[in-house]
Amino acid sequence: MSVFFRIFRTFWFLILLGSLLIMLVLPISREPRMVLFERPRELPIAKIQECAALAVQKSAQDFHGSLGPECFNGYLLSSNGSATAMGGVRLPYGESELLEWARNRISPMVMATIDETVVAVRTDPAVNTSPLFVARLPYPGTRRAKTKFGFAMLLRFIAFSAIAALVLSLYFTRPITLLSEATQAFGTGDLRVRLKPALTKRRDEIGRVSRGFNEMAERIESLVLQQKTFLAHAAHELGSPLTRLNIALALCKRRLGATNAPELERIEDESEQLNALVQQLLLFARLESGNEMDQNRTRFFVSRVLTAAVENARFEGEHQGKVVTFVREEPFAIEGYPDLLQRAFDNVLRNALRFARVITVESHVDDSRDVGLVEIYDDGPGIPEGMEETIFEPFQRVSESDGSAETKGAGLGLAIARQTVLANGGTISAHKSPMGGLLVRYEFPLRRGN
Repeated sequence: MSVFFRIFRTFWFLILLGSLLIMLVLPISREPRMVLFERPRELPIAKIQECAALAVQKSAQDFHGSLGPECFNGYLLSSNGSATAMGGVRLPYGESELLEWARNRISPMVMATIDETVVAVRTDPAVNTSPLFVARLPYPGTRRAKTKFGFAMLLRFIAFSAIAALVLSLYFTRPITLLSEATQAFGTGDLRVRLKPALTKRRDEIGRVSRGFNEMAERIESLVLQQKTFLAHAAHELGSPLTRLNIALALCKRRLGATNAPELERIEDESEQLNALVQQLLLFARLESGNEMDQNRTRFFVSRVLTAAVENARFEGEHQGKVVTFVREEPFAIEGYPDLLQRAFDNVLRNALRFARVITVESHVDDSRDVGLVEIYDDGPGIPEGMEETIFEPFQRVSESDGSAETKGAGLGLAIARQTVLANGGTISAHKSPMGGLLVRYEFPLRRGN
């Protein structure tokens, strides 16, 4: 359950509970909620005045009760200002307030509740101290109308409380959402992401966390840029001495001829490996900095690039007695750099040829997620648990103790593969193969409709 929903639910419950308690404590429904000075023509004032005169007559005959429905169940209020009827019965809350409001007034007074309208008139309209006659006029609506009105008010209150809870929830959770989005973007490699001043200038815990995030991002970005710069400069500086070394080696072989040829051959092999390492370092540095990519992205079918990489792997594997099989091919197109993507496939297939005997390749489309998938899996020894992410880091090897010629490498092939896949807008991940070895999965978002 998300934090937003929890806060929303809590605020809504508290608002509803608080409002319910207020409604239980305060008088509602039948208690007067407002005083309405209605125009006399909207009320049967003439009839009420007749009933008032009748009440005065009956009062003279010591009758102080209600006159019945024909006179709106009216009765007289004492003119001495006490909250009692003529018969000595204490008045309810509404009539006692009406008596206060009508003090020293001559004009009719009207008080409305949800059920009825209470009208008070002077028995003698010319004397402001004459007794008051109170008539109770039922609300003209039916019980169904009252129920409908109450239900509508309840729905409005629930809607208002939900909106209030929603606004409060968004106020508290929106900064957390922005911080979460920035953290996810930073984790996926966007080191330039920063939180906006609207969050960093806050003077609360969220503001402190936001400022801390920006400071952390600045330091990490600076360190990563320094590392990338050092790697690029080191690879570039190694290139010139290696070139001179190769030239000197060629001149030495020409002068010496066949003499000391085995030693010179060994020097030449080591020089070639070192030269290949430098070229890989330069490529990796260019990929990380984005210099290897230009603005001319091309739309192409991944299956075409993958087929070329599989053919290369088959050619290399035939001489080693290894099998590369393309078992499933479902074409899909992406926008990117086909040459770089083929390098990613070549590196993974070449790595599989070093460790496995049978390599299987598949490409298909996952319509539910709208992505294209490429899977390369083998029957090799696989990788230790927990290294699914680290094998794509530069200079990472599965086993440092294994120094055989078959498994020896610089540890840059998979790192370059990841950078080239990212350049094409995809992702690469490692899993356990159904054949017992390693499964490398590529995922590419599809660009349909073009």
